[in-house]
Amino acid sequence: MMQPNCPSGCRAISKCSCGELLCGHMVLGHIKQGHSASVLTEAEEVNKVLSIISCKRQEITQLRELILSEVEKVTYEQLTKLKKLSDVAVESCSAMPTTLGQVTQFRPSDFLILSEVEKVTYEQLTKLKKLSDVVVESCSAMPTTLGQVTQFRPSDFFNQLISQLGFKNQLQEVQPQTEQITESYKQKERVFQERITALTNELEEAKKKNEQLQKQLNDSSQVKTKYQKPQKEKELAQRKNLKVELPTLVSVGADIRVRQGSQNRVLKGHTNYVWSVALSQKAGILVSASGDSTVRVWSLSTGEQILVLEGHSKGVWSVAVSSSSNAVVSGSTDRTIRVWNLVSGETNLVLKGHAGGVRSVAISNRGQYIVSGSADTTLRVWNLTTGEAIRVLRGHSGWVLSVAISKTNQFIVSGSHDCTVRVWSLTSGDLIRVFKAHSGAVNSVAISSDEEFIVSGSDDKTIRVWSFTSGETTQVLRGHTGGVLSVNLSSDGKYLVSGGGSKDNSVRVWDFSTGEQVQEIQEYTGSVWSVNLI
Repeated sequence: MMQPNCPSGCRAISKCSCGELLCGHMVLGHIKQGHSASVLTEAEEVNKVLSIISCKRQEITQLRELILSEVEKVTYEQLTKLKKLSDVAVESCSAMPTTLGQVTQFRPSDFLILSEVEKVTYEQLTKLKKLSDVVVESCSAMPTTLGQVTQFRPSDFFNQLISQLGFKNQLQEVQPQTEQITESYKQKERVFQERITALTNELEEAKKKNEQLQKQLNDSSQVKTKYQKPQKEKELAQRKNLKVELPTLVSVGADIRVRQGSQNRVLKGHTNYVWSVALSQKAGILVSASGDSTVRVWSLSTGEQILVLEGHSKGVWSVAVSSSSNAVVSGSTDRTIRVWNLVSGETNLVLKGHAGGVRSVAISNRGQYIVSGSADTTLRVWNLTTGEAIRVLRGHSGWVLSVAISKTNQFIVSGSHDCTVRVWSLTSGDLIRVFKAHSGAVNSVAISSDEEFIVSGSDDKTIRVWSFTSGETTQVLRGHTGGVLSVNLSSDGKYLVSGGGSKDNSVRVWDFSTGEQVQEIQEYTGSVWSVNLI
């Protein structure tokens, strides 16, 4: 059907570039969408006429069927009456007088009823037959070929049909009104067509201007790239050759490697993998935790071992040093947290409460609180002085693998095996925000000193930098070929260091402001479990 999808049933006056037929109501909406409209072609007009004729033909066929139905009904009624009259006539014939007395009472008019009935019935059937012939003849006069359609005038056909059916007078009465409405519609059609043409021209002009602007932008970009590309490549080459002049502390296997400038020392003493390192610039010490169940203290300047702290019954996963440098806190797979005196090497407190191994510990900047993350999926906040359990933080659905405390002691950040990073209030324990983007376990988290960013390393081989306030990812650092086990930030916030797990076994240093990798160290035979950068 050549009709637009208009609820008012309007006739199509144009065709859109999207293929849809449009009436006057629909043109402006399609032009605003960036489409163009064109007047229907002669072929489309012919198809439109064919469509209308097809509809009218169906209507006439239905009318014909209705008339024939009425003819059958009237015929049946007349035949029924005829049968009754015939029965009466037969009965009358049987009643013909046979005696002189009966003849005197007989009326010939009664006997003539049958003849009159037949005459009336014949006249009614003749009229109905003529009406049926008119309908049949009108239908047979419908055009069937394209050549006939071009010469066919639907108005003449319907005028003839209406005249034969006896409705000519009624049609003549409404003809002036119909012509007036048709003329009004044609006028509106011309107005809409003019608007279509004007809007189409405006659209073409806008497209041309847009193409010109796009070309100018491309030319400008090419010129800019032409002069900036060599300079940028030079800068990148310089960055890749940059040697960070700050000590990088990395635990790997049974060794601790201290890399400072051209010096590269290996600290040996542990008899199992070293899983965590922490340092204190103030005291000049490095503290390490190992799967051999010990915590060891080393001189940062000489690399000599100072203390061996023994007490845990199983491997020690995490270690932290207080800002005053007089206490060390360690978390173990034996489900306990120990607070050690760095002067005597003795255990001051043993904190119990976790139902799973303690995977990570952190100490608040002012030395008031300990925060621990466990395989029991909870975080716990403890009083560093008394060992009192202050609160339990629940929300993660997997092991809590890493915890960090903000410099202002207001927030806790945690990373979990459930692939999320969560931010908590240290004072109230309320969950503030959940960061979701990693597709693997979050092994390590860190907070920038200005508390504007959070950094996370994951088994999905990426490092993500998050906005602390909005929760949006600001950078995704890619380069590791295995899971990222550890991340940390330099004290001045300029650099980010990361350690890779199995199949990667590398340490990478990144420019924190740009996200560019500036150094890669490939000298390890196993996973790099912990990194620290001054």
